[in-house]
Amino acid sequence: MSVEIEAAPRIDHVRTGQMFSNLLGNALMHGAPDHPVRVKAITTDNQFELSVDDSGEPTPVQSLNKLFQPFDRAEGSKSQGLGLGLYIS
Repeated sequence: MSVEIEAAPRIDHVRTGQMFSNLLGNALMHGAPDHPVRVKAITTDNQFELSVDDSGEPTPVQSLNKLFQPFDRAEGSKSQGLGLGLYIS
């Protein structure tokens, strides 16, 4: 985990928490089990950046345009949710 917060970011803390939870859950579910999940949070020039990185298979290119659509789940997904996590985030 890497955290470089220069100043308190002006963000919606509840939504950011939901987004982080969703991204972390996806990384743990779909990432490579023998590689760590990496989390990074930084602020620069009044911008806040949060990233969650895993070593799993990349999202197929044909799925990228639907990634944030409600109720959309990848074919063969291990997820048991409704397909709303990234949409809400």
